[in-house]
Amino acid sequence: MSRNIKDREFRIRQLIDTTPGAIYSCTPDEERRVTFLSDFIEDITGFPTSHFIGQSTSDFTTLIHPEDRKFRIRAILENLEKQGRFSCEYRLIDRNKSEKWLFEQGHFIFDEAGIPQQIIGAIFDITSRKIAEQEAERLSLALQNAAECIAFLDRHLMFKEVNPSFAELAGWSQEEMIGLALPIIVYPDDLEKAQNLYKTSLNQSKIRSEVRGVRADGSQFYMSMTFVSSFDKNKKLLGTYCFVKDISHRKKIEEELRKAKDAALEASRAKSEFLAMMSHELRTPLNAIIGYSDLLAEQAQDENQTQTAGDLNRIKDAGQHLLSLINDILDVSKLEAGKTEIYHEIFSVDDLIFNVNGMAQPLMKLNHNEFILEDSQNLGLMNSDFVKLRQNLLNLLSNAAKFTENGKISLSIRIEKNKKEDWLVFSVRDTGCGITPQQLKKLFNPFVQADTSTTRKYGGTGLGLTLVKRYTEMMGGSIAVESISGQGTTFVMRLPRGNIEESIPLGHQDALLRI
Repeated sequence: MSRNIKDREFRIRQLIDTTPGAIYSCTPDEERRVTFLSDFIEDITGFPTSHFIGQSTSDFTTLIHPEDRKFRIRAILENLEKQGRFSCEYRLIDRNKSEKWLFEQGHFIFDEAGIPQQIIGAIFDITSRKIAEQEAERLSLALQNAAECIAFLDRHLMFKEVNPSFAELAGWSQEEMIGLALPIIVYPDDLEKAQNLYKTSLNQSKIRSEVRGVRADGSQFYMSMTFVSSFDKNKKLLGTYCFVKDISHRKKIEEELRKAKDAALEASRAKSEFLAMMSHELRTPLNAIIGYSDLLAEQAQDENQTQTAGDLNRIKDAGQHLLSLINDILDVSKLEAGKTEIYHEIFSVDDLIFNVNGMAQPLMKLNHNEFILEDSQNLGLMNSDFVKLRQNLLNLLSNAAKFTENGKISLSIRIEKNKKEDWLVFSVRDTGCGITPQQLKKLFNPFVQADTSTTRKYGGTGLGLTLVKRYTEMMGGSIAVESISGQGTTFVMRLPRGNIEESIPLGHQDALLRI
């Protein structure tokens, strides 16, 4: 019999020691002297069991937060008297002056006559739970008062909480939305996109996309949707926050801008087609004027009519200048209309430079400039557009000759090698008037020159460099410019050599035929 009692006491002791709380008993009188207390009380208060055993519970009461003492005493007394049991939550200041939240419950033990013999109870540390509850309350308060549309979804995409802004946007009441699923606010055709967005958020901290939404009345709107998934310390999904913003107004503006852009592009194409047509119409009579003036000038020269011959040559020169301007306008118009193509062919770079050199020499004499063709031998073959590359080089040299007087202009070519392919780098340098940093910013814009004084002094349409840049980019290259005002300018054009297959390159004579 005694052995059974000992076994029972041992099991009870084990149960008390493993309980995550302090088990106690005390007398039911006013003194309420502590008769038993488990060791867990030290984890809660910082004081050992011996500090409380045999003492009044008032010693424990002194540790309770001053604001909660009366509440605890009243809760215990009123409930014991009415129901014989009690429970309450309160704060305690432990030995280290740290505040903790406790949950306490207890009841009377009566004898056979119904007279209370003792009070037994348990005290549990619920600080972690209280902190979590307070944090959840703060989050809920912030959620409900946020101007942004915010909702909290469970793992099945059911709405667990919805703030007023979210409900208003969706056209439902908050109460109606709780328990409904996310698809009720997503346009059917975009539902898969929204679901994939949610799945991606499970592996990323935050992800956003734009989808179409649908309200309770069936009306549609555009929304920016952001998912932020929340996990516990064991990486278990707690739920997902859904942030929604109505972007219908922005989308409307974007659509209007897109239409305006399309209209502008269409107008630009129409303008380019008109310019191209008019350029063709103008070139036909101009060619006749140039041709007949040339014939008449030769005839006047043969008849020793020197003054008449000079006048006719000036007509021819003016016609050729006007034809050059029209050709530039035609080329730019074709570019803007998307009708310009790159014709790749394999040719000798040495032949190209020989060709350009012959055409550049007369340009240099106009302003008494010295033309220097730096070492450019054995440059090999190139697969590109011969005509447009030659036009680019002549435009750059002509531009340099126009803005340089009694100076030097040079053309150099070098080869850059890398793992993927070779590049040819063409550099045109001059010692002319140079370009200011402000002028450089708009240098390649069509119909733009450095300033109005440049147009008055040097003439031109401002299309040459625009064509150079466009053609260079179409051939897969790039162009850069460096300049110091008053000292000169350097243009550097980089172009890929291209794929050189076994082929007979264009010969020197063939190249000359292109002039």
